[in-house]
Amino acid sequence: MLILLFLFSIQPAEIIPLNHQFRTITVYKNRIYLAPLIGTTIYQMEGPDTFIPITFTDEIDYQIRNFKVTPFAIYFNNGKSIEKFYYTTGTMETIHTGDDIISFVIKPSGELILADRREHSIKILDFHYRPAYQINEIKVKDLWWFRERLYVLTRNSIVQYDRFGNFLKKSRLKYHTQKIRVDSTGIYLFSSQDSYLYLYDQKWHRIKLNHKISDIALMKNKIIILDDKGTTLYIYNN
Repeated sequence: MLILLFLFSIQPAEIIPLNHQFRTITVYKNRIYLAPLIGTTIYQMEGPDTFIPITFTDEIDYQIRNFKVTPFAIYFNNGKSIEKFYYTTGTMETIHTGDDIISFVIKPSGELILADRREHSIKILDFHYRPAYQINEIKVKDLWWFRERLYVLTRNSIVQYDRFGNFLKKSRLKYHTQKIRVDSTGIYLFSSQDSYLYLYDQKWHRIKLNHKISDIALMKNKIIILDDKGTTLYIYNN
């Protein structure tokens, strides 16, 4: 069971007001990318007041649950499919369809792993996006990939698998959260619209923030938090 040994508050190193409203955030090669919940365009942040638009569709009601940036393409999850947008051609390709895709990750090798909430399963696709293997009977809230290991957040636990989908470890949790992030510092858990961040680095910390959370991204030694209104970035040193 998760036992919280420390409760403390932290202050941001930097606060950046945004001139757009966003819902999700990701980092690729130390660049910040932001996306609205619904829209045709995501943005690459070049500075506090400089955003480069990347328009990937003409569907004005396109829903962006989450997205991943890679060297040659951006992958989007709209809940019913994973779609791949190519920079060079400006075209979009549907690479997988599902019932209720809650989360996905792209391995450095190019393989895709996704969780379908309705099917209670995790699917691992090969380089050609064909099903390679599947983990069944698991109710996933979120996925994360770090150092050849898959981290799966469920309602009351963190389950870890190796790169082949073999079970490694299960850790029980006391508090319910929605999202998981992992880096060399530790495991981060959080929920949208909450003001607490949970960090495991050999022991659990419950961190009180002075604002609520919409989404979190990790970059080098920094934690980047998009606030609940989607209009401000809070950058913390971890």
